[in-house]
Amino acid sequence: MAFILNVTYTMKPGLRAEFLREVSEHGIQKAVLAEEGCLQYQYFEAVDEPDKLLLVELYEKNGGRHQTIRVENADIVNAEVINLSLIHI
Repeated sequence: MAFILNVTYTMKPGLRAEFLREVSEHGIQKAVLAEEGCLQYQYFEAVDEPDKLLLVELYEKNGGRHQTIRVENADIVNAEVINLSLIHI
């Protein structure tokens, strides 16, 4: 069994490409995929909303009904190019 974490980012106007470049340059995707239980870490661009991104993370469920998520790269959630982050589990 697995669970999905969806994060919707709303960037400051025109800064989506800069955000994605920073993610790539800092090796964030590779680092998160190396975390125990991480099966997927992908960004998706909104075609009709140029300042939005959807991050989809898929994790193995490690038992029980409740699970704690530890954010290893919390700094990306607070990046200067982001206006708003919404996390859905």
